[in-house]
Amino acid sequence: FVGLFTAEAYDQPATAVPLIREKVTNVVRRAAMAPGSHNEKRLKNIVENHPRDEIFQMSEDELLEEALGILHLYDRPRVRLFERRDPFDRFASVLLYLPRDDYNSDLAAHAGQILADGYRGRVSASYPSFSDSPLARVHYILGFSPGQHADPDLRALEAAIADAAHTWEDRFDAAIRA
Repeated sequence: FVGLFTAEAYDQPATAVPLIREKVTNVVRRAAMAPGSHNEKRLKNIVENHPRDEIFQMSEDELLEEALGILHLYDRPRVRLFERRDPFDRFASVLLYLPRDDYNSDLAAHAGQILADGYRGRVSASYPSFSDSPLARVHYILGFSPGQHADPDLRALEAAIADAAHTWEDRFDAAIRA
């Protein structure tokens, strides 16, 4: 189905799209947030603004785990990666979250190269996204040949990207404080 959706499938609220509304409703219910609470509102916003193709393709369990992981980043913004592999082993979809103040186009390009090297693949596409949250998101599609790619350690890639995000001023400040 992916690639055949009309623009309405992308523009309508997730709870109004037939193929995903039950998944989205179940994820919010299963998260067991207090109704009307700040965290429930954040979670709904996270799911609503999640890349629509990802919602279509991932399982309810995967969406719940990813949405809760993103929710925890709101309180302590930091570099974090979320990965979904193509079931046919042709690509990985990777969401990079980082503090919005750290984002710039050079860092996004460098992070894409770090990911491509980590997977022994290539960046097929990248889509930056910004909201009023303290986080920036870059959605990378990393292409590779089936069976001819690495299975990278996401925590090591996160550390490399976080290191790349530190400016000379950040390192100087840390050295002074130490």
